[in-house]
Amino acid sequence: MRWRALACLLLGLVLLAGCWDQMDISDRATVLMLSVVWKAPGRLDWTFYFPNPTVTVNSQSQIRSTQQLYAVGVAAGTLAGAERAAQRQLDRHLYLGQLQVLLWSSNLPAAAAGELLDAYNRQGIASKVAYVGLAPASALSHLLQASPQEVVPRLKWQHVFSCAACESMRLSEPLWHVWDDAHTPGMSPVAPYINSHGELGQIAVYGRQGPPVLFSRRQTLGWALLTGRATREVLTVSRGAQHYTLTAVHGSAATRVAWSGGQLWVDARMALSGTLAEAPYGTAERPAEIRTIEAATARLLVADCKAAIDQANARRVDPFGYARALLFGHPQWLKHGSSIKWSALPVHAAITVSFNVTTPGVTS
Repeated sequence: MRWRALACLLLGLVLLAGCWDQMDISDRATVLMLSVVWKAPGRLDWTFYFPNPTVTVNSQSQIRSTQQLYAVGVAAGTLAGAERAAQRQLDRHLYLGQLQVLLWSSNLPAAAAGELLDAYNRQGIASKVAYVGLAPASALSHLLQASPQEVVPRLKWQHVFSCAACESMRLSEPLWHVWDDAHTPGMSPVAPYINSHGELGQIAVYGRQGPPVLFSRRQTLGWALLTGRATREVLTVSRGAQHYTLTAVHGSAATRVAWSGGQLWVDARMALSGTLAEAPYGTAERPAEIRTIEAATARLLVADCKAAIDQANARRVDPFGYARALLFGHPQWLKHGSSIKWSALPVHAAITVSFNVTTPGVTS
């Protein structure tokens, strides 16, 4: 009996080892990037990008960065259909567990984007920390590149999104965060927008339906200030014919939100600062001139914040999460106000900015 019990115990340990589905890395086709182009309802073009298996230490100098990835393109109406179609072209198992970047075309409507995010999140093996971005459909194939001289290619946008010092505004969004915002009442999902020239500096905001709302550079800065995402922005402030450049603009915002008369009433107070990097000769050491620059900068930033609020109100979106903050404090309102489109409520904002200019270095 003792031997029989011992045999059963050993068999149980083997069964619980968790190695039955182990697959050699050479048998996996690891997807690093995925792009999705919207064509029409039920019609999408999918491109899976894989590291080029011919890239080795010895071949680095011969293989260009544009050749460090290879792609498999398919047409399918769903993510599952795209994976199945791509798998037919591969002799290895398609694997999404190491996905780093998911880019989709900026004409992808809200319903299709929601379906894509839901389908992706239902896959337990798929990476939820991949970064999300939007771009014009015609630019997607040019934006997905790898850095040169890497045995395992380092993707440009994965590095930009994960590098705090690479963004003047914190625009990067992991996939799980966009999905969470899409399912949270009172919050409109936000994703970074990369223009056709490969420049990052704007956001795209999804409403309840239709394509996303594109915020201008100025409106994006206002959004970043109101949400505490401005980290090291560069501004040019003009006074007549004189121009001043401020760097490392950043700060914090204290916000109070109330609901009255079917509107969100927001009181946003920001304490910001920046470094005076360039100024007309002889002005940097004048205290009165510094105070004037501070006041002019504060007015400029208030205007940017109001531009972001105006765009959100005009397009009935809430990328700031004001309604969400209100519901967090009063969750019972969600039950009694289930018919209210919380993320589409108009925002009436009182915005106050205090700005402090620092002048390091030698000024005289």
